[in-house]
Amino acid sequence: MLSLFDGELLSMLPQSSYELDAISLRKGKRPITVVNDPAIIKSVLVENAAQFPKSDVMIAALEPLVGDGILISNGELWRRQRSMLEPAFAQLRVRAIFPHMAGALDAFVEKLGLQEGDVALEAEISALALEIICRTIFSYSLSDDLAHKVFVAFSAYQKLLPQAGPMMLLGYARQDDNHAQLRKASETLRALVVELLETRLSDPKGSEPKSDMLQSILDARHAADGKGFETREIIDQVMVFFLAGHETSASALSWALFIVSQLPQMAAELRAEVERVAPGRPLRYEDIGSLTLARTIFLEALRLYPPAAFLTRLSLQRAVFGPHVIEPQSLVVISPWLVHRHRSLWSMPEYFIPERFSDNRENEIRSGSFIPFGLGPRVCPGRVLAMIEGPYLMAEIVRHFDLDVQNAAAIMPVGRLTIRPNVSIRCRAESVN
Repeated sequence: MLSLFDGELLSMLPQSSYELDAISLRKGKRPITVVNDPAIIKSVLVENAAQFPKSDVMIAALEPLVGDGILISNGELWRRQRSMLEPAFAQLRVRAIFPHMAGALDAFVEKLGLQEGDVALEAEISALALEIICRTIFSYSLSDDLAHKVFVAFSAYQKLLPQAGPMMLLGYARQDDNHAQLRKASETLRALVVELLETRLSDPKGSEPKSDMLQSILDARHAADGKGFETREIIDQVMVFFLAGHETSASALSWALFIVSQLPQMAAELRAEVERVAPGRPLRYEDIGSLTLARTIFLEALRLYPPAAFLTRLSLQRAVFGPHVIEPQSLVVISPWLVHRHRSLWSMPEYFIPERFSDNRENEIRSGSFIPFGLGPRVCPGRVLAMIEGPYLMAEIVRHFDLDVQNAAAIMPVGRLTIRPNVSIRCRAESVN
C-alpha cells in the first residue's frame, strides 16, 4: 500500500467534504449543492438526467473550445447530435482502433529509447495520446512539430481556465477572468485542429474510401430531415473527440505511470505479467483481457486521479433527496475527486490499493461511488476504449522502461481542465533489457 498526497486540488474545502452526503453553499444569490451520496448522484445523472442538464458553468468553460459540440450541448440539440454521431461512436470499437494504438506505441517506444537525459513525462504521454486520437480521427500521423504545438496550446488553455478549477465551480471566481486570453488560446487550438482537418480533406488519396471518425462525421445525416453537419458543427464535434480522446487519456496514463514509477516491486510484477501473457512479443488485442494486474493498477489510478475533477449540472426545478433540498437554478456539483476519496464509501481512501478492483473484491464497491467516466445518458462514450488503451499502454511502457522520476517529492495534483501535476514530471527512461 502506498499513501498518496492529497495535494492542493480541493484545499479550500473542509475535511468534512470527504464525509458528508451533500454540502449546501451559496455564492451571492446562487445556491450550490455539492453531492457525494451515490444514490443522489445516480438520480441526478441517470434517473432524472433531463432535469439536470449540463450547467452554464461548464458551458462557459468549454464553449470557446468546443462550440456547440456534444460535450456541452443540451436538450433537443444534444439528442440530434447524439443520433447523428452514432456511426462516429462506433468508430471507437477497440479492435478497429488497436492497430492505431500499437503503431503509435511502437513510435513512442523508439523515440523515448533514443532520448538522453530526463524528459517531461506528461508531455511525452500527451504526445502519445494525441497521436492515437489523430490516427483514429484523421487516418494519419502528426508531425513532432504539430504535436508539440498542440501540447503547448492545451497547456496554455488549461492554465487560463478558472472555470475548470474549484474556485470557479464553487462560485468564487468571475467568469470574465482572463476571458480574452482564454478565447485566444481556444482559437489557437481550434486553428490547429482545422489545419489537421484541411490536411485530411486535401489528401491526394482523398478519393479512396475512408473509415475513420472524421468520415463518419462528414457522412452523418439526421433521420428526420436528412441534413448533415455544417462546417462549424463538424469542427465543434472534432474538437470534442480531440479533447476527450487526448486530454483525459493523457491525464489518466500519466498518473498511472507516475504511481508505478514509485513502486519498483509493482513495476517488476507488471513486467512479469506482460511477459507471461505475451512472452517475447508485443501484446495483441486478444491479450488485453489477461492483464489483470495492469487493469487493477489503472482502475485504482483512475480512482485517485480521475481526469475530470468535477461534473456540474443545473437543476431546472426543486428536488428533494431526504433532508437535502436542491433549489431551482442551483448549481449541482458532483466531484469524482471527492466521491472517490469519500470516507464512507472507501476503506483507507487515501491509499493506493489496486486489490480493491480485483475480481473477488470489485463487487464490494458501492454502485455510483466510482464515476471516472460519469454515469447515465451523458456517460463518456469512450469508456470501453479507455479501459483497453490505459492498461495496454501502461503495461507496454513499463515493460520497456524503468521510469526514474527525478522530482517525485515535488509532484502534486492540481485541478485544471483535467487533474494534472503542478509541475512537469521529470524522469529518466532507462531501457529494460
